[in-house]
Amino acid sequence: MLIKADAVNIVGIHLKSTLADVERQKATVDLSSALERHGVRAKWVDAVEPANTIGKALLSTAEACHADLLVMGCYGHSRFREFVFGGATRHVLGAMHIPVLMSH
Repeated sequence: MLIKADAVNIVGIHLKSTLADVERQKATVDLSSALERHGVRAKWVDAVEPANTIGKALLSTAEACHADLLVMGCYGHSRFREFVFGGATRHVLGAMHIPVLMSH
């Protein structure tokens, strides 16, 4: 499916300069390399967003890129943490405007 796509964008969302962002950036570079080994040419799209808006950043970046499909990982936090801080997965599921393929 990705090989046949007109464009594949890897979105890196950076909340602020932290060690977690360095790890997230490394994971995105690793993903790009893995896709390239399989013949998928992907472009890096960097999005900088304030804390707790990752779901909004994913959807707005998908819209800005004119994406037809959003592929993302998903995971849950404790119910308390989700209640207090929200969650990217929950936001995307509640506000998606394009098809979303999720992997847990």
